[in-house]
Amino acid sequence: MKPELERAKNVDLITFPEGIDSINCYNCRWIKDKKYGSGYCSNKHVQQEVSSHMCCNLWDSKGTTRSWEK
Repeated sequence: MKPELERAKNVDLITFPEGIDSINCYNCRWIKDKKYGSGYCSNKHVQQEVSSHMCCNLWDSKGTTRSWEK
């Protein structure tokens, strides 16, 4: 793997999918039972209520790309 791709992988450098300008729990694939601005995070490492003002390094969404993945 190229050095720049290895560095990108180490920090989980992502490219947002179309229509996503910033990340928060509310637009993450792990959120379930969405209510206005909050919901439940179903990721096995979180499993708790979260709000649209929160975000963690496990954020992901359909269409997100990672340059080191093919």
